[in-house]
Amino acid sequence: MTSSSSKVHRRLRLTSPNLEGPDVVALQHAINARAAGRGIEPVEVDGEYGPDTRAALRRVVYALGGITSYFDKHGATETYQRIVRLQKRRPRRWSVAAKRRRKKATGAATVLSWARKQLGVSNRYANPVKGWLAKCGIGAAPWCGAFVVNALRAAGVSAPSSWVYTPTILSDARAGRYGYRIVSTPEPGDLVLFKWPGVSGDTCDHVGLVETVDGGGMNASIEGNTSGSTGGSQHNGDSCQRKFRNGYGVVAFVRPPYTA
Repeated sequence: MTSSSSKVHRRLRLTSPNLEGPDVVALQHAINARAAGRGIEPVEVDGEYGPDTRAALRRVVYALGGITSYFDKHGATETYQRIVRLQKRRPRRWSVAAKRRRKKATGAATVLSWARKQLGVSNRYANPVKGWLAKCGIGAAPWCGAFVVNALRAAGVSAPSSWVYTPTILSDARAGRYGYRIVSTPEPGDLVLFKWPGVSGDTCDHVGLVETVDGGGMNASIEGNTSGSTGGSQHNGDSCQRKFRNGYGVVAFVRPPYTA
């Protein structure tokens, strides 16, 4: 893999035909190195900057807590350099921030109280959704992950901005990062991850908060960026709703590090 000191002298962007060269190879190696362990599919190292490489780069930026608007504005070259800088300074920043938030952590009741107040909120281009996304470092985008991140932070519970990309939640929980863990039996305040047929090749497409349980299973959940009906988009419906899914689409339940 190319070292973090490598220099790239041109801006990579989608063209016809695709741009090719050793700088694209270096970028693809960097993408795959940072995709490992984060639930992100690696990109083929073919030296061509095409739609697949661009999409993989976007996912890596999400996972590392990058800013997608920065990528849109400046192209792949600058974003690659930004990924390297984020990777170098991330551990110190997160260790300090996570310790600070854990000291203030409360419980599931506080998270759910905040979430219930958001029922009916919609429109990713307006507040409060716009503000939730901004706090995760991104612009107008699918926001179920941003909803969950802001709900947890409202209660003082550590939640990384990279969770706007939901497969990162699953990979982090499986690895036990930030004190989160996979559980088989849900409790109110747990995270619930969903996978919908035909949406994407990702490990999960949507996340919400378990609100109530019944008989050892989830009864109701509160979800951002879903539809108010069964007919609209369940993973990108642009509304905060209470859902009764009867276990449909559930991939995993994740227990946050609540202290009370």
